[in-house]
Amino acid sequence: MFSFFNKRSAVIASIQAYNIAAFVFAAYDLYTNPDASWDEQGVELAIHAVNVLHLREGTPMGAGLACAALNFAGFGAIFRGFTSDWSSVSPAVNVIGASGHIVSAVATTIVGCNSVETGETKFKPH
Repeated sequence: MFSFFNKRSAVIASIQAYNIAAFVFAAYDLYTNPDASWDEQGVELAIHAVNVLHLREGTPMGAGLACAALNFAGFGAIFRGFTSDWSSVSPAVNVIGASGHIVSAVATTIVGCNSVETGETKFKPH
C-alpha cells in the first residue's frame, strides 16, 4: 500500500513534515519576495522535494547517499550566502535551514542504510 509519510519512524515522518514546510516557505518566498532568486530558493525547492520523496520507506541506499550529498550542497550554499551577505533570507531562517539540511542528510542516509539491512527496497532490478 502506498503511503506518503514514513510509518516506521515518527522522527523520520517529522523530518518529512519539516521538509514540506521548508518547501512551502521557499515557494512562498520566491513568489512574494522581489529580492528572492531562483539561484537560492529554486535550489531549496529541489532539495526539499527530493528529501520528502526519499524519506519514504523502501528507498535504495544509493539514493540515500545521493540525497545526503545534495543536502550537504544545500548546506554549503546556505553557508556561502550567510557568510557573504549574498542571501535574501534572514540569518535566523538560514540557521534553521542549515540545521535542517544536516538533519535531513543524516536521516536520508539512515533510511537508505535501513532499507539495505531489511532488504525492503521498493526499487528492484529486473
